[in-house]
Amino acid sequence: MGGGLGPPPMTVSKGVRVPRRGPPSHRPRRRFRVIRALSSREKDHSRFRKARPEGREPARHTGVDVIQQESRLKVADNTGAKEVLCIRVLGGSGRRYAGIGDIIVATVKDAIPGGTVKKGDVVKAVVVRTVKERRRPDGSYIRFDENAAVIIKDSGDPRGTRIFGPVGRELRDKKFMRIISLAPEVL
Repeated sequence: MGGGLGPPPMTVSKGVRVPRRGPPSHRPRRRFRVIRALSSREKDHSRFRKARPEGREPARHTGVDVIQQESRLKVADNTGAKEVLCIRVLGGSGRRYAGIGDIIVATVKDAIPGGTVKKGDVVKAVVVRTVKERRRPDGSYIRFDENAAVIIKDSGDPRGTRIFGPVGRELRDKKFMRIISLAPEVL
């Protein structure tokens, strides 16, 4: 079965032989090619330097805000939706995570019959509870038993007339006063 093609073509770099990539039909007929190595002066020059300095780890998210795309949240109001799925976190093109008080775009995954929103509707919602604990400026932490959101209008007011369960105090800082006033408890 073997055609006896032999070893793949090699490339020389500082005396080390490295296999060449790509099909031989697109390569010149030369058997070896020399790869240019950077001198010590060029390594220090910004044009040749990588975007991230060597030896430094990329910034990692600390996990404080854990609502992201495909996260499912319970709905804490009486709009008729029972569960929503996050499809976008608002607040910038590179934003990945949302926490208490952040606005998300979500789709309704489960709803009761006769509600104001139906299954499949795309809605805006504000996160009011997260399972992941959140550190507050006074050093305390707040954590809830579930991830929950309240469906809102474009103006920021809730679409429902009642809010179920406690909500985080961070909503007051984000100016969601109507949700704060409707909530039975603000923690």
